[in-house]
Amino acid sequence: MTRIRLDIRYDGTGYSGWQKQTKSKTPTIQGTLEAAIRELTHQTITSVGASRTDAGTHARHQVVHFDFAGEAQRYPWVKALNARLPDKIQVVDAFEAPEEFHALLSAEHKHYCYYIHNHPLPPVFRRHFCWWQRLPLDEGWLNDTCSHLLGTHDFSSFQNVGTDVPSSIRSLSRAEWIRTSSCTLEFHIEGNGFLKQMVRNIVGTCVNNALTGAAPSKMLKVLQGGQRKLAGPTAPATGLFLNSVSYALKLDNKCRKL
Repeated sequence: MTRIRLDIRYDGTGYSGWQKQTKSKTPTIQGTLEAAIRELTHQTITSVGASRTDAGTHARHQVVHFDFAGEAQRYPWVKALNARLPDKIQVVDAFEAPEEFHALLSAEHKHYCYYIHNHPLPPVFRRHFCWWQRLPLDEGWLNDTCSHLLGTHDFSSFQNVGTDVPSSIRSLSRAEWIRTSSCTLEFHIEGNGFLKQMVRNIVGTCVNNALTGAAPSKMLKVLQGGQRKLAGPTAPATGLFLNSVSYALKLDNKCRKL
């Protein structure tokens, strides 16, 4: 068996997220990608993604691996798969990966970005790629709020049910709000891993606290409380992007570009 690594990007609009679902009538990214691989190789494979992005969530850099019976050099993976994929999904790079490479378990660092359209008028052309908030938001206040999240903590308060994990402890190295234009707020969050809908719950809590006039220190109380009911609503998936996934350099270097 040969292990293949694909680096892909996609517009998640109209998809039921990354993971295949037996009961959903809406296509998934994983299911669509596997169908293209099956058409190319005439083999049924099972792919593993670095992140199980939600329905409507996007990715600038998602990493996928799968095993197939054959020689990696036999196929022009990038060109051939892109010819079989819809325009919203694109293979950027393909690699022959070592057996120990695992797209999910080997990932050491992930970077997500969330976009808010902060303007009295709703976005016309970006409506599938941001969350509209008509009332003004202060990025200084938002950064004071998120400063409490940096470091290693139990993030149970920001975890939605649905995925069993051995631990809800995660480490964040960045949680920063940046106003990139008069109407655009970006939230950048980086860490060693994330719980189910953790980023969207953090964003929803930040915005809810800001609009209700809570002190930045309320975020610390929510974090320490360890209960989902203490946090705010889940922000819409449309504004969330998986920006990048990183692996140990030694392992990355063993992936040979195809």
